[in-house]
Amino acid sequence: MNRISCSRANLKSICSRIAASVQTVGSPFFMAMICALLATSAMAAPPGQMGGWHYRSPYGKLYFSGTEVTLQGSVVELKKLVPQAHMMRGTQLIIKTDKGQKSIHLGPHWFIQQQDLNLKVGEQITVIGKSVGQGADEIIFASEIKTKQQTWSLRDREGIPHWCAQRSAATDSVTPQAPDSSSLQQGPLSQPPSPSPELSPRAK
Repeated sequence: MNRISCSRANLKSICSRIAASVQTVGSPFFMAMICALLATSAMAAPPGQMGGWHYRSPYGKLYFSGTEVTLQGSVVELKKLVPQAHMMRGTQLIIKTDKGQKSIHLGPHWFIQQQDLNLKVGEQITVIGKSVGQGADEIIFASEIKTKQQTWSLRDREGIPHWCAQRSAATDSVTPQAPDSSSLQQGPLSQPPSPSPELSPRAK
């Protein structure tokens, strides 16, 4: 899945080319309709098209109700994650802290693959994000990951995920609701691989 990326300047350029191509038709109304359709598709990123990872989906809205946290620990592994039923596959990071292991939700799998997270087992890491309590469970959303050598930013200062290339101004008809503990499908934690130094969230 590719992110939608269409700036207003690009959109204006596209509309200009369309205007030139339909001059022979002599229908300004037709040109206006085409431009309106382009604007709607380019500037909106409907939650339904992001497999539940859109920031305005029920799951995505949980981030904004969370408490800011900063976690420090060592890397255990990266593994797949399906936070709620019918969501697209994502990636979670497992780290070992002084309070035990923590599971951190990073983002959709296709996006995390593009970030080249060359994390190593045992590497010291700092995770900045938000924590949301769900009964006895805790969801930790990462907004930034830091090592001694590199920093990965997953969200902007307002908490909007970078995988949402365009912020939608359209009305979201989905009512936010917190997932119950049975909807979290994280699976048992596996032991960290010993000799292989680099982790990858890529599917086998």
